[in-house]
Amino acid sequence: MTPQHIIESSKLYFKIEGKKRITLLPLLSELDIWNQMDVWNNMFTKLCCIDKELIYKEVYGLDLPSRWNLFNKEQQDRFRDEETQRIKISMKSLLETMHIVQVSDRTIKKFVGYSLSQFRFDEKIRKEIEEIALSSCNIITESIESNKERALSKMRELYNAVYLTEE
Repeated sequence: MTPQHIIESSKLYFKIEGKKRITLLPLLSELDIWNQMDVWNNMFTKLCCIDKELIYKEVYGLDLPSRWNLFNKEQQDRFRDEETQRIKISMKSLLETMHIVQVSDRTIKKFVGYSLSQFRFDEKIRKEIEEIALSSCNIITESIESNKERALSKMRELYNAVYLTEE
């Protein structure tokens, strides 16, 4: 089973504790495998292929680059717009998953940089995707910091309960 299959299935499967439905994905957080670039690059490539199949439908195939010149300007623009929108959606979806499994900021930035280098986007779209990534990095940083603060607070409470007595 590949890491991608693990993520896909952990989004679907859940356990019930009490009356709460808990998906399995958060239980997979902070594993070393999530900080490997190949995992995310493979998932992104697969998502892009699926998106292109959805966009181009019966026109999609290995000879798409040679057929591209046969499309009129309006079709080319429409396909480009659809591709751009789908890439943003796929990127946002992957970044949300990266947030859930707590991928390091460094890996996220490397992944986004590598992904953007594979496509020829205009500067406006590049900035939009970078903003999505940076907001994801900030969310991750904030969540990790809040977890650290909670842990330190619990440690202080425990210390105070054990070592400090009221007179």
